[in-house]
Amino acid sequence: MDFNIQGPQRNYNDGPKHDKETPVLPNLDFNTPKIHKPIQLLPINVVLPELKYWQEQFNSTSVQDILKRRNSGFQQQQQQQQQQQLKALIRPSKRQERTPHLKKDSKLSAETKLSNFREYISVMKSQGHTQILMRTRVTAELGIVSAKLQPPNLIMNNWDETVSNIQSQTSALSFGQQTFCTECALSCQRTIKSQTIELHFNPISNNPLDYQFEIYSTALRQPQGNYHWFHYVKGATYVNLAIFLLGSDFNYSINDNLVEPTIGNDLKVISAKKRCISRLRSHAKSSMIAYPFPSHNGTTTSSIMEIQHIHPKLQKLLSHHTFLQL
Repeated sequence: MDFNIQGPQRNYNDGPKHDKETPVLPNLDFNTPKIHKPIQLLPINVVLPELKYWQEQFNSTSVQDILKRRNSGFQQQQQQQQQQQLKALIRPSKRQERTPHLKKDSKLSAETKLSNFREYISVMKSQGHTQILMRTRVTAELGIVSAKLQPPNLIMNNWDETVSNIQSQTSALSFGQQTFCTECALSCQRTIKSQTIELHFNPISNNPLDYQFEIYSTALRQPQGNYHWFHYVKGATYVNLAIFLLGSDFNYSINDNLVEPTIGNDLKVISAKKRCISRLRSHAKSSMIAYPFPSHNGTTTSSIMEIQHIHPKLQKLLSHHTFLQL
């Protein structure tokens, strides 16, 4: 069978003709000499004046001028880099102290807000409460007399014992077990006379009023090659610890500058408690960024907090609150 099949022959001198079905290429002869277009040169009377001009420019420019130009360009480049570095280091100045005022985005008048606050006080008195915990900023906005305000004290009982027990457990474990968790329980007790809030950390209990949480321990390899144990809680656990510290009778609407629930971008109601939780998360995030926790792959994460920062963080949170004597 002959596989040498040729298409229809055409004469390409008559002009281009195209086959709609099968295109046929012409037979190219590579032995034919290529035609080069000659380069057109400028006449000598045009080239010589230009050469003389650049020769004079080169002779009149010294080596020092050339170095100055090069150094000036380098200095400009260096100044731009320094300005970019300074922009990253510049921090805004501290917020100036402002006079106490109610939020401008509130739909209620100041008189209505004060009447709601008085009604809340009467309800708390009827329930037998002699003091309530409030934010210091809100008390200033409401114009409460400082004689009725007393700063609270925070005592964290058994916290050091809890941490030492976890550390003793990790010393007996091998580094092959990278992570384990310890279940703990937290109970709260408020002393009215000395305005003291006591947090008791104990092993897990069956009391429904206690807050049950977990402390995680992870063995991470250091750059020197040795291992080190890190003990931490999750960011959501810290927020729950802070809410438990404020107490079940903490009024979020009053302590949110008396602002009514607002509507978010998703058209859902954002209550005062959700705004308080968001504020607590932002406070915790500042600590997580300041003391980043290393991960197994060498990077850092800001979703967890080491237990050594829990105690000072809760104390700082409570310093922004005060007891109001009813």
